Amino acid sequence: MLRGVTVALAVTVLWVSGGFRGLVSAERDSRASLELVDGGYVNLLIGISDRVPSNPALLDRIKFVFTEASKFLFQATKQRAYFKDIHILVPESWEDSTEYSSVEWQRFDQSDVIVDFSSDGQTNNNRPYTNKATPCGEPGQYIHLTPDYILSQSTAQPFGPYDKTLTHEWAHYRWGVFDEYPLQNGAHFYAASNGDIEAVRCVLKITGGRVLPNTPNAPCQVDETGLPEPACRFRDDFDGTDYTGSLMYKQFLPAISTFCENAANGVPEGNEHNREAPNLQNTECQGKSIWEVMRQHRDFAAGKGENDVNGFGGGEEEFDGEPVPEFTVVKKRSSRIVLVVDTSGSMSGQRLRQLKQAAERLITGILVEGEMLGLVEFAKMSDILSELRTLNDANRETLLSEIKSLTAVGATSIGAGIINGLQVLQGGSENSEDAAGGKIIVITDGEENRAPFIRDVLPMVNGSGVTIDTIALGPDASPHLELLSTTTGGTAYLLEDKSGLLSDVFSKSSTTEKAITSVPITLYSEFIQIPVGQNFTDAVYIDSSIGRDTQFVFGYSHQDGIAVRMTRPNKTLITAGSPEYDTNSDFKRIRIAIPGDAQVGLWTFEIRNKRREVENVTVLVQSYARENQEPILIQSYWRHTTVVPPQIQALYVSVGQGYTSVVDADVRAFVDLPCGNGNETVTLHPKDDGIGADITKDDGVYSSYFTEFCGEGRYGVNIEVINDGMVTSVASGSIIGAGAAINPESTGDDSQPEPEHRSTGDFRRVSIGGSFKCEGSNICNGSIDMYPPARITDLMATNVDPNTKQIKLTFTAPGDDLSTGKASYYVIVMSRSVSDIYDNFDGVPEVPLDSFVEGNVTLTKDAGETEVFVIRVTETGAFSYSFAVVAIDDDGNRGEPSNVVTSSARDRRPVPPSGVSLGLVVGCTLSGAVLLILVLIAAVYVCRRRRQAGEKGNPEVGMVNGGTTAGNMYADNNVGMESHRPVPAPSAQPMPPSGPLKPPNSPWRPTSAPLKPPVVPLKPPTSLMRPPSAPLGSPSSSPQRPTSAAPLKPPVVPLKPPASPMRPPSAPLGSPPSSPLRPTSAPLKPPVVPLKPPTSPMRPPSALLKPPSSPLPTDNPEGNLYEGVISRRHKDPNWDPTLPNNSEGGGANIQTGHVANTRAAFDNIGFLK
Repeated sequence: MLRGVTVALAVTVLWVSGGFRGLVSAERDSRASLELVDGGYVNLLIGISDRVPSNPALLDRIKFVFTEASKFLFQATKQRAYFKDIHILVPESWEDSTEYSSVEWQRFDQSDVIVDFSSDGQTNNNRPYTNKATPCGEPGQYIHLTPDYILSQSTAQPFGPYDKTLTHEWAHYRWGVFDEYPLQNGAHFYAASNGDIEAVRCVLKITGGRVLPNTPNAPCQVDETGLPEPACRFRDDFDGTDYTGSLMYKQFLPAISTFCENAANGVPEGNEHNREAPNLQNTECQGKSIWEVMRQHRDFAAGKGENDVNGFGGGEEEFDGEPVPEFTVVKKRSSRIVLVVDTSGSMSGQRLRQLKQAAERLITGILVEGEMLGLVEFAKMSDILSELRTLNDANRETLLSEIKSLTAVGATSIGAGIINGLQVLQGGSENSEDAAGGKIIVITDGEENRAPFIRDVLPMVNGSGVTIDTIALGPDASPHLELLSTTTGGTAYLLEDKSGLLSDVFSKSSTTEKAITSVPITLYSEFIQIPVGQNFTDAVYIDSSIGRDTQFVFGYSHQDGIAVRMTRPNKTLITAGSPEYDTNSDFKRIRIAIPGDAQVGLWTFEIRNKRREVENVTVLVQSYARENQEPILIQSYWRHTTVVPPQIQALYVSVGQGYTSVVDADVRAFVDLPCGNGNETVTLHPKDDGIGADITKDDGVYSSYFTEFCGEGRYGVNIEVINDGMVTSVASGSIIGAGAAINPESTGDDSQPEPEHRSTGDFRRVSIGGSFKCEGSNICNGSIDMYPPARITDLMATNVDPNTKQIKLTFTAPGDDLSTGKASYYVIVMSRSVSDIYDNFDGVPEVPLDSFVEGNVTLTKDAGETEVFVIRVTETGAFSYSFAVVAIDDDGNRGEPSNVVTSSARDRRPVPPSGVSLGLVVGCTLSGAVLLILVLIAAVYVCRRRRQAGEKGNPEVGMVNGGTTAGNMYADNNVGMESHRPVPAPSAQPMPPSGPLKPPNSPWRPTSAPLKPPVVPLKPPTSLMRPPSAPLGSPSSSPQRPTSAAPLKPPVVPLKPPASPMRPPSAPLGSPPSSPLRPTSAPLKPPVVPLKPPTSPMRPPSALLKPPSSPLPTDNPEGNLYEGVISRRHKDPNWDPTLPNNSEGGGANIQTGHVANTRAAFDNIGFLK
């Protein structure tokens, strides 16, 4: 033990010996020190996971692909950036090589690029991706590549060339931009400004066609919204050469070589950013192009050689040399950790006891053979309790004896402890660089009141290559403590007094460089107060992904204070005396260690208080991944480590099995507040729904805003994740973050692959997250409403309904403060230009209040509920309406404008099949229509002649030619009006020769309010013609489709016989329909006189039905369609299913027991279609 080393002497020794590198250089002190210097990125770190076996070929391939990527990056950024200095960190287990250098600042947990296997236990996923959950312009966590992707050209082939794929991921990671290809759960088509339907893509010059994946030669159909059916996808033309952008679209396309730019810069059409496409880049970056976001990044800010930033025509000076990187390969050392603990007077009692229990767990249960640990204590001065010791049985006992002897007394000098911690890592060497790569874990509960202070030692810490994690116990720890963690790239934690998570912090902090299968996973961590004579019972579920080396650790406060009994899932007991049961009275803890793999299922424990006083108990349950299993893990981080309101804070929690997303989990975050003596908490419910703080739905990242500030100080968080019934699943094949697009030609599928979901089963995970600080006493207390409603990012709009001229808008309601509470009102603007809204939202007119058919902008819903607004427009045509929304709270705080959506105002939006020219489609359609009309005229003429002959012979016989009756067979005024839609099934609807007209049950009529015929007799039309507004052979522009909510109102004056199919009674005869048919609330009345049989009954070409070869008798002269037509199975006693025509789904006329079967004309219950 080294006692009495004075701080002045320590500082002098460090300074004379050359000091730490922070005093003489600006080496990497955190991952933020990855910088662009003179056009080249320096300190780029590629970390190879411990579970990747030694393979020199992998190093060669890493060098090759990143060299190629550097050259391409240089070209794509117009000679502004390349990879200049790359460090590769290989595992300690790899064979030694003369090529390897000593570790300096490099740590695996601070890697910019991680090389590791990616599997969910069943499926390997080699897709390159970037773990990024933060907003536009903010960097990601890391880029993930697999060894197979790097080593195998065939594995990498689906993603395109290495250089373009890595540049794509670098843009995610470094500049914070998003993908421009459509996500699986996003929109694939949208309404362009001219009203046409376009595929989602960045550059409109990218050509291609619409296809149905896995359905060869099947054209996409148009659904009722006017958009291609949901399964439809866009197949890019790989031979296209009219475009060069964008690398954030589908980087595998041969012609793509640049990032897209906004049109204002006068860029070529082939690289012009498409602001209208509803992709993630436009949604999250408010319509900005990739280059617009990039030039706002510090890499390309003013003063960095930017002389042509708007056009990006090149750098300020010609680059001298080749843009290729220099590589440095370093080999990891065994973990070197120094525990620097506060033993001042304020640590006495429960705090010191829990510190000892957590340290004992670290030494005996977390750190493994070969790792190194040192101990330093500080009070009014600092002592080195133990130099770095390599862990083995003997050294463990030495370290435990030092921990056991700790006492709390005196003042507090945190700086003194840090200086001694650096010395321990330096190992007594005069070379300060020997400390690099080590970690210090410092824990304290009080204010500094003795020099040296934290600020005094920051120059020594900065650039030392040492990472410092800080743990604040309680609300009174030094406010400067976080300077140590932020300066060195470490993590700051906050623990309340009544917390059982100190052991969890020690285990997390000491294992950040280990592979994900080698870290302890916390299943349960609680602080429990058990009253006198009482028992406490709880249970922990051990799932199938973990269970190796499981330990239940119980810490207590009084000697012989508790007894524990545990029940396995198979109902056998573990009690004192069992081989798994161990008691250590020195540290007041009981440990039940389950050897091998624990049984899957519920493990129940019962704690009995043996004392005659309240017993404070901490319970910790940890386990490791089973052999060859990827464990379910949770990781969390705050968007900012320091917040000054109204700066927006958000929490991100990633849940995955290995690196594969776990979706639909129940995630809860318990935030410790600095008010109320540090005993108050608020609960957050992070969501993975792509709304509010969450960027991408179902990517395994659960996000939540935080606005519940109650004062200046620290805010810590504890995370709990459980399965939500059987809903929670592993999305096999998915990634946690944003990934490179996959070439469909390599997979034989024209869509990005859908994840396969399988249930996680029961599981539970808990973890402590990092803390952050709120600064500004007058603005952190929550007395001022500083937060507006959250930006709406899921606004959606339907296309204009051609009948009602209505548009439906939907979005998720934001709150009063971001996503909490309820907004006061909305401002919804409408334009015919997407750019107008993006560039000048305040100058765009609001939707008039009298245009709202449904919804009220002042009657808002609670955050998270769905808002629906229906708007009626007055014009249609070859254009689209554009919409955006802003939410405003009761204090007038205004959110940011939402994503912009479009609604096609075209009456018809035809989508031709892929691979067939539009002219050919139109020509064939018109020719077919003309042919059908001619056939129709001939057919109905024959029917009329036969009916007239029948009437002359027997006026009572009303059914001829297969059971149809004479009369006006079709009152549908939309004959031929939507030839672009799928042709409906044939129909045979009989018409009465006299008496009241009973309307057919045609699909376009509302069943709840059927149309009734006019009140005056109609003379039959003499021929079948299209409406005057639609010349023969031309498509109709305004389909007339009454809705069920408003039946047509009958005319009050007689109608003259039309020369064409009947127009809606509400429209003047002979005038073209200027608007979709709008039925009114008054139903049509039945006719007061019989209709004369028309000489040429109207029969739409889309419903032509060939009559049966012989007439059927009937006793139904009134012509009721459904009298005599029944379900075969349910009503026809004479039906014989063995007859040729009596197949399932037909109908029967049973007037004489004869089956009238025309299957295509009947629905599946026997009624005419």
